Amino acid sequence: MYGGLRNSNINIKTIWIQQYNLFIGIYTNEFEWNQITGGAEASNIMLWYWNAYGYGPTKESPANFDDFRPFGGWTSPSVKQFGQAESICGVNVNR
Repeated sequence: MYGGLRNSNINIKTIWIQQYNLFIGIYTNEFEWNQITGGAEASNIMLWYWNAYGYGPTKESPANFDDFRPFGGWTSPSVKQFGQAESICGVNVNR
């Protein structure tokens, strides 16, 4: 089956994602997006953006979308990472 799908130029990952009802998103911020893509638009994909002022709990940005600025065709995000490299119960996490 795999070979037949590949020979028909069918994207296997897309089929797998559709079958298991998974959703694809982009993890970036405005600066990185513009550096990597030159400002391309991809607004039909969910956006998970990050904005932290550094590492650790004292460097968190507010846990809301108030700092979001539209870019890449997105007018609103789906998810925000507001903290990086924080130790919670001895586990290093991003929030």
